[in-house]
Amino acid sequence: MLEIAVLCLIKLSILAFIHSLTNIHWHRQLVTALGVLILLWAISAELAIGFLCGLPAPWNYISKTCFGRRQTFWRYFAAMNIITDVAQILTIMWIVAYLQTPRKRRMTLCMVFGVRTL
Repeated sequence: MLEIAVLCLIKLSILAFIHSLTNIHWHRQLVTALGVLILLWAISAELAIGFLCGLPAPWNYISKTCFGRRQTFWRYFAAMNIITDVAQILTIMWIVAYLQTPRKRRMTLCMVFGVRTL
């Protein structure tokens, strides 16, 4: 559960930085929408992982009763993690392209945030 919370906070802190880079209303709306998507993903993942095995023992991972659901959950979690990372990277690259700074500085910013794809 902490992994999900940490990933959410990392993604939101990057979005907060990107939000502060631009004054263009459309860019800020896009960053806000992406932040809401990340929050919804994190909340749904926290709820899913918290009650994955069902009652009366919701955190009994030793039993094989919730094995299939665990695989399904981690596929969902990984897919949404990839989708939100790609969306963040594309948003960053798009916003950086509009910054009024020298081209070298824009390329450096793109490379710094683009390393996340590796």
